[in-house]
Amino acid sequence: MQRAISRAIGIITVAAVLSVAGVFSASPAGARTTDLPVITIDISGKTITVAGALGSGAVEIEATTTKANASPVLFRLNAGVTADDFYAALNSPAVQNDPNAASAYGAIVMNWHLTQGTSTVATKLSPGDYVALDTTKHDASAWPRTEFTVATAAQPAALPAADAKVRAIDFGFRGAKTLHVGDVVRFQNDGYVVHMIVAMRTNNADDAKKVASALRTGKSGVNHLVTGFANFLSPVSHGAVLQETLDAQPGWYVLACFMTTQAGQQHTLLGMERVIQIVK
Repeated sequence: MQRAISRAIGIITVAAVLSVAGVFSASPAGARTTDLPVITIDISGKTITVAGALGSGAVEIEATTTKANASPVLFRLNAGVTADDFYAALNSPAVQNDPNAASAYGAIVMNWHLTQGTSTVATKLSPGDYVALDTTKHDASAWPRTEFTVATAAQPAALPAADAKVRAIDFGFRGAKTLHVGDVVRFQNDGYVVHMIVAMRTNNADDAKKVASALRTGKSGVNHLVTGFANFLSPVSHGAVLQETLDAQPGWYVLACFMTTQAGQQHTLLGMERVIQIVK
């Protein structure tokens, strides 16, 4: 079952290391959600540009794409690592097979899937040199890319208080089990390895429990119980956070992380599945 669901959400190539296509609950065009400093990302399919208040702390990302779909990623480089070092690593078997190998070069601090238009989300950035990528294409060498620097802010902003929090850890999920449409929700990776937070919708609580049990035990035969997906947090490194207004369809969901260990064991088998409910 895990392999079928993994394929369904795009975890099949190096692009999946940094970006998993799904349904985001990003705020629509023109909708400022905070008074935070604003960083803009513009994506054309051939280029990606980053501008605005490039300072550390909490920021609001305002991303615009003219494409049907785009997958911007912000990657913070480790001290002494150049952008060229990282670009060369993208095509290496180590990084292609295990996103945790990218930690030798830096951290995946933001990973987002967009549809055409402008969307906003809040996150936190540390000072340092960054690479921005549009990871939509399967071939990493064809990803549009740019470099920028985040300076140390004199007074770094803090993220506004969230109505609810959902955290990925090694290996499980913590936080609210009931989320409300329209609430501001903070999704965060508090684990020390790369995690994602994917949500699979089912028709009722019993079906959700069956899906969660199948993920935990590695059994098959419950794919038909999954009626949809929401992608709340694509694969990101330790400490990465994404805060947004929840706009998912109400219902029963199973949270899951489909990343794998170095031994090839899927995180769902280690306890990274959880039944939650989204209500109006």
